Amino acid sequence: MALRTKLDQLIVQLKNSVPQTVLADDALLESNWNNMCASIKLLTQAVETIRSENPDVPPVGFSYVRLPGMEVPWEQYPRTTKSQWAAIHERYPGDFFRLAGGNASKFQATGTAISHDSGVGGTGGGQIDTIQSHTHGYEDYNASRHEAGTAGASSQSYTRYMYDEQRSAYTTKDDNARHSQETRPLNVTVEWYVYNG
Repeated sequence: MALRTKLDQLIVQLKNSVPQTVLADDALLESNWNNMCASIKLLTQAVETIRSENPDVPPVGFSYVRLPGMEVPWEQYPRTTKSQWAAIHERYPGDFFRLAGGNASKFQATGTAISHDSGVGGTGGGQIDTIQSHTHGYEDYNASRHEAGTAGASSQSYTRYMYDEQRSAYTTKDDNARHSQETRPLNVTVEWYVYNG
């Protein structure tokens, strides 16, 4: 039985046996004495219940991040069961979490439905995977050729050449960097649980 349930039951019994206040010259009746004894007994039971509770039982809402090699939380806290732990990582499989603010999408304070924005500072609660806009320098040493003409001159043969610029479009190979079917930072897989009690 959970600690909260035990204490709730003791409180109900205490309410039914509260002794009446008596003045200094009033007689202490048997019923009042019995109620006082019963109250003391119930309070003692409540204290003993709290003291006997395993301190390893986490509070409701406690987060447990399971790193590689660690026990699952119901093994780490053996007085809990698997059904008492919510596996948050199963709700968001493979997702990266981002702190609210900055260029992050607006935090969804109510509900669990998430839509992924394509830009920055959206309202969906998530963002699609993107790569920051950027360019790469690219040199093509075969981009021009010499043809006979009237512009320019060779210092050795005095033969005149004309420079004819040629442009070609090229795409770099995907093995110029580490590549995969997704964009991701260096990472370690973990599991995240929350204790529901």
